[in-house]
Amino acid sequence: MLTLLLYNLHPRFHGMARQNPDLTESRQSDILIVAWVTTSAALITVAIKIFTRLRVVKVIGWDDFFVVFSMVRMCEANFEGIDP
Repeated sequence: MLTLLLYNLHPRFHGMARQNPDLTESRQSDILIVAWVTTSAALITVAIKIFTRLRVVKVIGWDDFFVVFSMVRMCEANFEGIDP
């Protein structure tokens, strides 16, 4: 709802819904950039979490293994999106 509101109010997007989009060009590079930026932020967050658990709390919980496993899978998914 908020996205739709901002989409209609922002002058850059005003009237874009009526335009015919060019579906022949690839948006793969844009999507990969967004994926890697969010993955990088997640990697930094997970690294800080694991560092804190090791240095401050000195206990690794079972949930930390799932977080690291999820992070590895996310990186694998991002690498699969790259065409050679």
